[in-house]
Amino acid sequence: MNAAHGQRARVLVAAAVALVSLVAIGIAWAGRVAEGRRALADADSALERGDATEAIFAARIAGEARCPGCTAPDEGFARLEKIARAAEARGDDTTAFAAWRATRAALAESDVPGAATFALIGLGGIVFLVAGARFVAAKAKRSLTELGLAVGGAAVAAAGALFF
Repeated sequence: MNAAHGQRARVLVAAAVALVSLVAIGIAWAGRVAEGRRALADADSALERGDATEAIFAARIAGEARCPGCTAPDEGFARLEKIARAAEARGDDTTAFAAWRATRAALAESDVPGAATFALIGLGGIVFLVAGARFVAAKAKRSLTELGLAVGGAAVAAAGALFF
């Protein structure tokens, strides 16, 4: 195998790993966006039926559906505030309290990463560092396996960060 062919093979493997990683991240992002939109639709439907409890629950889910470029969290918080203020205006302290607590809970939930997030970021980072170091250390013979593992580890860490 000549040097040009080896370089081309490495580029193809790196491109394939990057493509698979991007597709996986894209699927996860699309799922999160869909979850937020579905929760907003459920909240609106519950509000139309006059079911404040269900509307609060759905709006809280929308508030927790964070991802880059997602609008559902802001819209979910706006619905929770609307429910709380309307309940306060009619003297329904129980519903107002529930809506404000749901707002607080959604904010706390979406600002604090869970153990799975740290595990993904940590595992991805470790795989990236170890495979990257092995790739750099093998000066004479660059291994496609280490390159693929390094890119894959970076993708896992990026996926963990995406869900934070």
